[in-house]
Amino acid sequence: MPEDAAFKGWFGSTRNTFPFTTIWSHENFIDEIVGLLPTSEEAELLLTAFLDEIAVLFKAWHLPTLIEDYRAFFALPTSEKRTQPLANLSLFVMVCSLGSMVRASIGEIFGHSGNSNATSPVVNMIPHNGKDHTSSRLQSELYLSAAFQALRLCSFLANPTIATIQSQVLVNIYLIHSERAADAWSLTGSLVRQCIAIGLHVDPTTWDSRISLREAEVRRRIWWSVVGLDCLLCVSYGRPPVTNYWTCQLPMDRPDDMLSDEPGSALAVGPTNNALASEVTDETFHAAYFQLTIPSLDLLNRVFHVDPRAARESFMGWFPATTQNQDLLPMTATSNTYEDAIRLGRDIFEWYAHVPRGMRFEPDDNSEDYLNSRSGAQINQTLALAVKTFMLVLILHRPYLRADPTEYPESADLCYRAAHIILSAYTVMSRTKSSIVWSWWTMSYRAFHAGAVCAFLVVRDPGTEVAERCLQGLRNAIQVFEGRKSNWNVNHPVQGDLCAGLAQLEKLATAATEQYRTSPLQHHPSVPSFPPQLSQVSAGVEGEGLGLSTNGPLGNEAPEQRQAPLRRRTSELPFLQPWQMSAADPNLNTGNQPAHEPLSQIWASMFSVKLDPESIANAPIQAAPV
Repeated sequence: MPEDAAFKGWFGSTRNTFPFTTIWSHENFIDEIVGLLPTSEEAELLLTAFLDEIAVLFKAWHLPTLIEDYRAFFALPTSEKRTQPLANLSLFVMVCSLGSMVRASIGEIFGHSGNSNATSPVVNMIPHNGKDHTSSRLQSELYLSAAFQALRLCSFLANPTIATIQSQVLVNIYLIHSERAADAWSLTGSLVRQCIAIGLHVDPTTWDSRISLREAEVRRRIWWSVVGLDCLLCVSYGRPPVTNYWTCQLPMDRPDDMLSDEPGSALAVGPTNNALASEVTDETFHAAYFQLTIPSLDLLNRVFHVDPRAARESFMGWFPATTQNQDLLPMTATSNTYEDAIRLGRDIFEWYAHVPRGMRFEPDDNSEDYLNSRSGAQINQTLALAVKTFMLVLILHRPYLRADPTEYPESADLCYRAAHIILSAYTVMSRTKSSIVWSWWTMSYRAFHAGAVCAFLVVRDPGTEVAERCLQGLRNAIQVFEGRKSNWNVNHPVQGDLCAGLAQLEKLATAATEQYRTSPLQHHPSVPSFPPQLSQVSAGVEGEGLGLSTNGPLGNEAPEQRQAPLRRRTSELPFLQPWQMSAADPNLNTGNQPAHEPLSQIWASMFSVKLDPESIANAPIQAAPV
């Protein structure tokens, strides 16, 4: 991989600048930071925006304490602000930074007309004049730089504290929100090590029997917030996680006002209970989000692990074997089978089914019902949790998708169900005017991957009921992108690229559908033979105790009973594997293909779909592969 692409990956050339503006002198230190602070009135507006858009999705603190300390700080005169701990100053400035960015994003999305917005009440508080620094992206960048300067002044790398880590959590959230995930990925690795340095990876009750329940829960929340960010970025980039050891318990579904600060109260409540409450509370989403980090780690560990036999061979293989270890059992490989993947996928679906209904999304949920029955925060939380949950299923089983529908049928079923839920939630986000569908690129990123899976299923089996649903979901997602203001995708290039990729895939899926309707028996090429995946999977589809689901939309027969589709593939139509292509098939009438073909053109060749290359020639990106 070229050095200049190692961290950017498929994010292109966006956000190449250092995220922390260097504007600080060597003489004034904290005075320069204090001089940038907003007034107490402005600080209150920024806090409201932070609570409405950020605190509903992330929680690495005891929120009432954070609010109280924040307001107390901005009530101080300037002279006393200079005497406050730098770590706390950094934390409060990051709240301002995120609040300013949120207000700027809402202004860009919904304008300054003051129209009511169900999930973003802060929009009505945006002043109508052009001098408002609380709704400025530039000001948010200055706050970000000031917060990092405060961290630097207190030597945060060598002296981590609860406050410095909380501040860095907010820094990472800011970088992710502003489409600088490459910077966030690097910083998160350092953040995990800082957490380990102060023992956050170990459950607090194991080393302090006198710790209060409030402090113990805050430490747990911080650890799992950091691990969650690590997993989010590693899954997005396809890279191994930093987190490899922990004994810290998951935070409980217990609201902040029920966390005692009495010494010893953490042990007095007994063992931690990870069960979600039957009714939705202020903590339900966060408890569920923390729990979802476990299968995220499981997914990453399935992909990124070292076979101990290979490691020993590298270490011991340079000299002849001896008889010293003949009495020991042979080493076993750390392997993950297809049955493990099926089990994990089902576990995620089963776990989600136990999420309280007030926080659980169903594909047939009505956006009007959401607006009438749920608060804006609960709408954001419900939809964000659904999208994150089923993105894991999608990534887990997407490698098993094949051009032959009879291969790994349950993976295709799980992928379809997950993609359908993701795209349905994405559409409801738009219809409820939830700002997270625009402001968080991660939502568009997941919608793109769900759309890519849907396009694959349409091209593979056009004309089926599943294909029709997939095509409709794909088109709904494109409408969400196109419904934004004309300059939104231009100013947010990652989301613009994802939109262009979905448009390419929709054209391919539509072409495949039309081709099937005109000649259904001549649609498919002969069944291809794919090379092995990155990690070998077991030959069998079913493991012991793992019967095939009988109610999936893609069929209910056992693998050995499943019949081939009625649309027989003819041997006359060639199959071209994308890694072997050098020129277009003349029978497809697609002309000369470029050296680096977009995904839609590759699939068109794979499935003998007649797709006009002119329709995708001007697309600005090459979409990420499925």
